[in-house]
Amino acid sequence: MNGLSATLGGLSGSGDLNLAGHGSNIFGKNLTINGTTTEPSLTLATAAGFTGDFATVTGLPAGYKIEVTETAVLLVVLSEFELWAEENNLTGDDALITADPDNDGKTNLEEFAFDGGPNSGANDDRESVLITGDGGTDYLTLTVAVRAGATFSGDPLTASIDGITYTILADDDLVARDLTVVERLDGIASGGFPEPGPDYEYRSFRLTSPTTLADAAFIWIGIGQTP
Repeated sequence: MNGLSATLGGLSGSGDLNLAGHGSNIFGKNLTINGTTTEPSLTLATAAGFTGDFATVTGLPAGYKIEVTETAVLLVVLSEFELWAEENNLTGDDALITADPDNDGKTNLEEFAFDGGPNSGANDDRESVLITGDGGTDYLTLTVAVRAGATFSGDPLTASIDGITYTILADDDLVARDLTVVERLDGIASGGFPEPGPDYEYRSFRLTSPTTLADAAFIWIGIGQTP
């Protein structure tokens, strides 16, 4: 496994790293990992009914975390959300998906989905709803920053990427959600948006029916956590 080795409570292992003889009580033991790996998940130890927590963990490869279950100690790749939280220096309860560390009314899941700043409510101006032209006709248009590479399809338009599911919805009464939406043909609608983060891009979506200021219509984007 790319030369990775580990010690747990004085016991050593390499190869599959499945350390024998460690017992199920890991409380107070020191875990040391040496080397690197590209595997998405490695088992460091197994036992029936792990209890406690490590005294220290050293040598953790970048982009990985230790996950302890009832039967195993695992080295696993951080999710895209966890990498984002780490890059934004979120720790403890502030790093939870449901947390709102900057108290701006948006959860970390929302901040992650829409290129927001979890430490500052001033870094969230990355969405607009305007009537804009597309192919010479005016439509109600939503422009929003989403995770780069998201592929939208179906009706309603939906995309799943990096643990997030986006859904574009529209209606004329905020109840039926029955108006059809497509991605804008002429690219991103202009709006003076700030430069998106390195893992984000702006996308524009519009109604299929022409829109005037006299029309009652609504368009918005919803998100959920992909299992």
